[in-house]
Amino acid sequence: MEAHNSKVTGRKMATCHCAEYLLCLYNGPLNKHLAIARAERAKFYEHGRKSNMTKSIGMNKTWWKYASVIIDGMTQWTTRLPHFRRIPKHLDKKDFLDVHNMGSMIENVGRFMDFNYANFKDDANFLVNVLHRDILRIQEHRRNGDGENPYPMPEVLYVQLDNVSTNKSKLMIAYAAWLVAHDCFTDGVTCEHIEKIYDFASWMSGHAIDCHEISKQQAVKSFKDANDEVVMQHKQYFTSPIWLPETPLPRLKSEPPAVGPRWLPCPAAIH
Repeated sequence: MEAHNSKVTGRKMATCHCAEYLLCLYNGPLNKHLAIARAERAKFYEHGRKSNMTKSIGMNKTWWKYASVIIDGMTQWTTRLPHFRRIPKHLDKKDFLDVHNMGSMIENVGRFMDFNYANFKDDANFLVNVLHRDILRIQEHRRNGDGENPYPMPEVLYVQLDNVSTNKSKLMIAYAAWLVAHDCFTDGVTCEHIEKIYDFASWMSGHAIDCHEISKQQAVKSFKDANDEVVMQHKQYFTSPIWLPETPLPRLKSEPPAVGPRWLPCPAAIH
């Protein structure tokens, strides 16, 4: 094994063997990254256990106070139709129908798949539609209860998403603020059942306050302050010690129309 000279972050390393060189690379930044990932994963599992009817018992938590939702989308080429194990060479991309698939895992409730087609965008508006449906599913589960008595509505909703710009969009943050403003899990408040794709983006347009400070933040929470105003705080990781800023940020500058969002017209027929 030959020795060689290398550079790391612009600084010269002493001559070392290949294995030692790799250890120099990985022991620092990689170990730190993996430690953060493990801590975040543990926090994520804790949220699930808190809202689980059985697992919460060992944590001395009241499960009904919490609801946990995980939402993630599949890679589009894996869900396009028709599906072939091996694509025939004579077929082109235009011969396939793109199908957008968003999966949800709701603690105590179940696993669900929501679909839309390529004539509707796979964007923040579709994500909000899926979350809206998931909230309805949680409401129905709590109202049905054990068959005789309903379960109490949750006080805290945990939503687990990938750290991408669509999931931290202005629309998503505004929708979360709207949920808090209307106490979406209070008895008597019911989200409308969605059979189509609704235009939440146009409905919320002009009513939300821009939030550019969260691009590098991975944990965001919306809540009501002492003045009953909906505000938001964030931090880089859920395990980070302090929520920022110290004075929470308001998220809504006005109420969207009470009639609710309109459904999106289908821009093109699917054959």
